[in-house]
Amino acid sequence: MKITKREILGFILGILAYFAIDTVNWDQVKADAETGYNDGYNADQKSSSTTE
Repeated sequence: MKITKREILGFILGILAYFAIDTVNWDQVKADAETGYNDGYNADQKSSSTTE
């Protein structure tokens, strides 16, 4: 059985993907996304209330 370059590349990409996903602090990402959404929503509400 011969190991091809494609299999080695797939293995390396899988390991890199695992480390990329594993090192992300998902709780902080979620909190930042919620903060950004709320800030944008509140800014839009303020601007639309002043134009009426």
